Amino acid sequence: MDDLIQVSGLKKYYPITSGVLKRVTGHYKAVDDVSFSIGYGQTFGLVGESGCGKTTVGKSILRLIEPTDGQILLEGKDLRAMNSAQLRSARKDMQIIFQDPYSSLNPRMTVMELISEPMKLHNLASGSELQDRVCNLLETVGLSRIEMKKYPHEFSGGQRQRIMIARALSVQPKIIVCDEPVSALDVSIQAQILNLMKELQQNLGIAYLFIAHGMPVVKHISHQVGVMYLGKLVEVADSESIFSNCLHPYTQALMSAVPIPDPDVKRKTMIIKGEVPNLAEKQEGCLFAGRCSRCTARCREEAPILREVESGHQVACHCV
Repeated sequence: MDDLIQVSGLKKYYPITSGVLKRVTGHYKAVDDVSFSIGYGQTFGLVGESGCGKTTVGKSILRLIEPTDGQILLEGKDLRAMNSAQLRSARKDMQIIFQDPYSSLNPRMTVMELISEPMKLHNLASGSELQDRVCNLLETVGLSRIEMKKYPHEFSGGQRQRIMIARALSVQPKIIVCDEPVSALDVSIQAQILNLMKELQQNLGIAYLFIAHGMPVVKHISHQVGVMYLGKLVEVADSESIFSNCLHPYTQALMSAVPIPDPDVKRKTMIIKGEVPNLAEKQEGCLFAGRCSRCTARCREEAPILREVESGHQVACHCV
């Protein structure tokens, strides 16, 4: 099966300026040489701590922010080579669900207006057909058609996220970038939204780029997982391999922090010591070297590349 989306060498650098003339003196490497692919109807989970570049990757793929370098192919078509008209057409196949359901919906628009807006922009439906499609979408995400005339402030956080999902589904996309879609919700509501997304994937064949902090959330929904650290992928494998046999020390530290719901099971938590390096400065060697217990002289001098150490399991570490 061919991949739906292929990302190769994706970079996003932000210029650092100084002085009255604002001369560029360096670059902050928010995303640095990231590559992965997502198959049809598959979920790629992207996980890492705050500030590691996960959201920047998602927005760069959709060209909500312009990448500095790299190739992004959607069904073989280069998104970076498209002009504004071509990109507008391609965006029908790519949608996004934002993290905060409270600020991502226009408070002055009704549910009917919010969900129908993308369909109007892409000329997919009008009149009674448009209203029928909105009703069907609301029922698909577990809401009632009688709520079409309500405004966002009349809904709970979980219901608002369901509205966001319905809005994303309205143009029948092939892939949805999910930017921490459950992190602002209660745990019980998180489970409902995740189960809804899995059900929609099974029924509609949608692919997800699922961005999250929590490893358990990623495990619940992902087929493949990529672990990011300071703008780089440090480990990529299928979900089962990551959670049963993670190899990179950073991934192992993330896994050790996941609580086990059994008081009789004890697990040693790996404490990551040291300071996070400043990406605004030139870095040599492995970015995790200053915080890694396995660090060697080679780690401080030579940056590891992402390489396959087992079938389908890639790790960027000299010690693996």
